[in-house]
Amino acid sequence: MSPSTARKGRLIIVSNRLPVSINDLSHDRFELKASSGGLVTGLRGLSNSGVDFLWFGWPGLEIAKKNASFLRTKLLEEHNAIPVMLDQQTSDLYYSGFSSKQDTSSSTRLCTD
Repeated sequence: MSPSTARKGRLIIVSNRLPVSINDLSHDRFELKASSGGLVTGLRGLSNSGVDFLWFGWPGLEIAKKNASFLRTKLLEEHNAIPVMLDQQTSDLYYSGFSSKQDTSSSTRLCTD
């Protein structure tokens, strides 16, 4: 490896979404494409300058348990991404519930049943 292509470090990113879009093609087949989101695009320059990334985040859809191991391996090998698998209900509760509510009181308290 020449000095110009030597790795210059590693950046670990924990984000709500992975830098990969996953398209479920059905019949246990998936298409993985690099996302074009703001964070991914903003950090692309660092990647091109030799920084390794390790991404943690939700893959953007519920993955059946029978496919989870395969996708974990594929995402890590091809995109340096580690998926945090969430079921659709948990995802919906987060995006439509917890993350969209603002508490304006002086003390915040989270209660669950």
